[in-house]
Amino acid sequence: MEKTKYLLDKEFLEQEELEAKEKGLTIFQLRRVKKTMEERNRRLELYRKKMHEQLLKKQEKEKKRKEKLKEQNRKKKELKKEKLRLKKEKNRETFLKNRKTDEEIKEKPIKKRPVGRPKKRGPKKKYKRKPKNYIPPVKKTVSWPYKIVACRNGKQIKYIGKYVDAESAYSKINELLDNNKKIIFPSKITHADKIKDDKFEYLILERKTSDNAVLLRNDIGKLVEQKTNSENWVIYDKFKYDVEETFWVWGYNNKSERKTFKWIYDNILIGNLMSEYDIIRVLLYKNKIIFKDDDENLDMVFCKSISDAIRFYNLLQEWIKKDKIKQIFFLGQYNDISEKRRQLENQIMKLTGWSKKKIQMSSTSEHIK
Repeated sequence: MEKTKYLLDKEFLEQEELEAKEKGLTIFQLRRVKKTMEERNRRLELYRKKMHEQLLKKQEKEKKRKEKLKEQNRKKKELKKEKLRLKKEKNRETFLKNRKTDEEIKEKPIKKRPVGRPKKRGPKKKYKRKPKNYIPPVKKTVSWPYKIVACRNGKQIKYIGKYVDAESAYSKINELLDNNKKIIFPSKITHADKIKDDKFEYLILERKTSDNAVLLRNDIGKLVEQKTNSENWVIYDKFKYDVEETFWVWGYNNKSERKTFKWIYDNILIGNLMSEYDIIRVLLYKNKIIFKDDDENLDMVFCKSISDAIRFYNLLQEWIKKDKIKQIFFLGQYNDISEKRRQLENQIMKLTGWSKKKIQMSSTSEHIK
């Protein structure tokens, strides 16, 4: 009898190990999750019962309020009708009292309006003639020798403003750079036609004269003359700045509804933690960040490349550590060929309806292999 019991226990343990392996947890974590889920279901049942009672009370209260309001509106309408009736009676009495007889009308005939345009009232306007030798005043023109533009990869994307002197231009640059410190996840790469670094710069431009050639240091540190394709302006100074990166979240439009890192953190990661018993697992696969909840539901964020996805994953870990949230588990990369990866690919295919080749792409652009 003891031997049979041991076999049953062993069978149960093997089954438990398999279940834990499928979910990417240890046996102890699985048992803890099961225990917490039971407790959570019990509390949820109590909470639902309480909320149902509150809803019934609220509905009863709302019903009484509507009845009271209906009664008040009815009384207001009756009072309004009564006032209107009294006003009509009063108007009729005054009309009958003031009505003139035919004899009175004949005695005082109605005056006719005179034909023609009515006479204007008020004094006439005095027009001052200009002298024969009048010379109009010359308008003072302000010269704007400096202007600021924003550039991306050497091409102008935005005009900021024009300035009287270099000091005003530098004060505006300082203001722009202070605002730029709020950027959380800066854009580093682009692949409009091919993958390359994304470089954003503010340029202070000066009007071109015979002797205003400017030498500035390039990325290597070498002094180089700064040139533009304009005949009227030269580069006076330049400053690097960052732009907030946006991501394609599955379920939203990949062009018009791109989301920031902060939005994803607040709405997808923290927003799905409805109670203290919920658990979310974070996976990294190619250029995709995948969020899994207790019911194996997937949320996906697509980055431009694998390097961007790794940056996103690491920043998430930093924020979770800072906020001291213990319900989120980071399971690392799923890039190696394994059973876990195959299961994940099947889940993604089921969710998106894409082919395996498309899922295994390492970028959001087809021309990057």
